[in-house]
Amino acid sequence: MALETEIKLSVPASAARRLPTHPVLASSKSHRQKLINTYYDTPDRRLQARRIAVRYRKKDTEWLLTVKSEAPSSGGLAQRNEWEVPGQPGDFDFSHVDSPKLRRFLEAATADLVPVFTTDFTRLSWLLAPNEGTRIEVALDRGKIDANGRQEP
Repeated sequence: MALETEIKLSVPASAARRLPTHPVLASSKSHRQKLINTYYDTPDRRLQARRIAVRYRKKDTEWLLTVKSEAPSSGGLAQRNEWEVPGQPGDFDFSHVDSPKLRRFLEAATADLVPVFTTDFTRLSWLLAPNEGTRIEVALDRGKIDANGRQEP
């Protein structure tokens, strides 16, 4: 399990195009990656109600099952536990989740899990280390979201 702290921002396309030239990023090595994610929930949205995310992500040629736990959020900043293991889409094995309560909840919901939406994007990222023990990933995602046949860029 890892503890993830993230802040997500939406920026206009013009700002996204300029971001790689920002002095902090321009002097750092970037990494480009194609990511396809499918998020799952029950038809009655039990996971969403508890602020839990279950997804399968295709990262290069590998599929990863990710579980993100309930997230306290403040001012756009979210901190949540995350578990990630290799797996195949539709094979929901939650044995790696080391929270017994969360694991039982997910196992009880497994038979009802259905795809809710898919994201297909390219991520351009930079890993910054401003000081000892601090690591910041800046990621710029560009792509689309597909839900029930509807798409958003």
